[in-house]
Amino acid sequence: MAPSQSLEITITGGGLGGLTAALALRRQGFRATVLEAAPQLGEVGAGIQTAPNASRILFGLGLRRSLERIHTAPQDQVRRRWADGSIIAQL
Repeated sequence: MAPSQSLEITITGGGLGGLTAALALRRQGFRATVLEAAPQLGEVGAGIQTAPNASRILFGLGLRRSLERIHTAPQDQVRRRWADGSIIAQL
């Protein structure tokens, strides 16, 4: 079905994945609606870390400049053993 046939796509969840899917679909000419249970979008208290392959997708959707304005770079990285929380590596 071609986008010109106005396929309506509904996406459940307005997180990073849902919003990225909606943007990608709209760029291809589809109508995409995002449904989100939260009363408003905002920070939930955690940062988002994207791997290089995910960042390339976001850049490909035209978000490079917006992401570069708000990004932060980690100063260190700590890996802990799940069973007791002891540090097994620190960079």
